[in-house]
Amino acid sequence: MRILTTIFQRFCRLTKLPHNEQALLLLAFALCGLFRFMLLCIPFRYLVRYMVKENKCKAIDSSEIIKRNCLTIARIIDVVATKTPWESKCLVCALVAKTLLRIFYYPNELYLGVKKDKNGKLIAHAWLNSYGYNISGGSDEANIGYAVVGKYFDE
Repeated sequence: MRILTTIFQRFCRLTKLPHNEQALLLLAFALCGLFRFMLLCIPFRYLVRYMVKENKCKAIDSSEIIKRNCLTIARIIDVVATKTPWESKCLVCALVAKTLLRIFYYPNELYLGVKKDKNGKLIAHAWLNSYGYNISGGSDEANIGYAVVGKYFDE
């Protein structure tokens, strides 16, 4: 019961956001759950088909609108990823970002990379860029050192 109360209180705070951001936040929350479930239940080779889906991205917005939309999506994904009751790591966030950018018909690049940590253990990371903005996966500095093993573009 306490979990439901907490979730209800968090969603009540949505009323302070503009309506378009409320809708994006709720959509991102639902997509986080969907992609987390899919990553747990569906082999990755089938999810790759979604990532390389043919998409005709023809964003005709001005550069200021594009910048605002990209930064809004990045902010919403950061907020949602920390508030989900399930684990929403970099790949889930990148898939959610890719889906939201497809709604706006914005071109985007999803990168999958690997590197070894200090102990020699292999770690993986996913990040997504659009129009030169980091939408998910951290800053450019956070992505340095990863050997890119997969690139998925929507143009």
